[in-house]
Amino acid sequence: MVNTYFHHFLLTILIVLLASIQSLAQEDISQFYNISASSYNVEEDKVAIQGYDLIAYHTTRKALPGSSEWSYSYDSILYYFVSAAHRDLFAQNPAKYLPAYGGYCAYGVGMDIIPGKYMPGKYPIDPKSFKIIQDTLHLFYNEPEFNALEYWDQNKANLKVKADERWGKIPSNKRKK
Repeated sequence: MVNTYFHHFLLTILIVLLASIQSLAQEDISQFYNISASSYNVEEDKVAIQGYDLIAYHTTRKALPGSSEWSYSYDSILYYFVSAAHRDLFAQNPAKYLPAYGGYCAYGVGMDIIPGKYMPGKYPIDPKSFKIIQDTLHLFYNEPEFNALEYWDQNKANLKVKADERWGKIPSNKRKK
C-alpha cells in the first residue's frame, strides 16, 4: 500500500516536471528583460563580478574584493583576485570558476513571468549575495526591498531547472561556451 502511494507521488512529480519543461519550450525569450545585453555581466570597464575574486567564493565561501594588481584576462573579460595564487589557480582552468548564467542574477533568469510587471532575464547582481550550487557560483540581486537569494531558496529546484533551460536558449553575443 505504501509502495503504491510512493509510485503515485513519483508519477505526480514527473508530470509536473514535464509540464514545466513543455511550458519553457514555448516561451518567447525575445520579451525577456535586458535580453540584448552582453552574454556576460560586465560594466564598460570589462571587469567581471564588480571586481570580486571568483576563487574566493569557492575556497573561502566568502565574497572578497579582488585587486587589479592580481588580474587576469580571459575571453576579453578582466578578473580580479586577492592574490597571485588565486589568479594562477583561475588561469589553470577558468571554466571551472566562471559563474552560472554569465554572472547575471540566477533568480532573474529562472523567475516566473509576471505579465505586465516582471519578465525573466539578465538582471544585475550584488556580488555579496551568492550561493555555490554543484560547484558553480550563482549570483543574486540584493537590495533592501528585494533579496533574490531568499526567493531562490524558497523554490530552488524549480528555479534552477527553469534558469538552466532558459539560459541555453538565450542567443550568445560574444561569449564562448
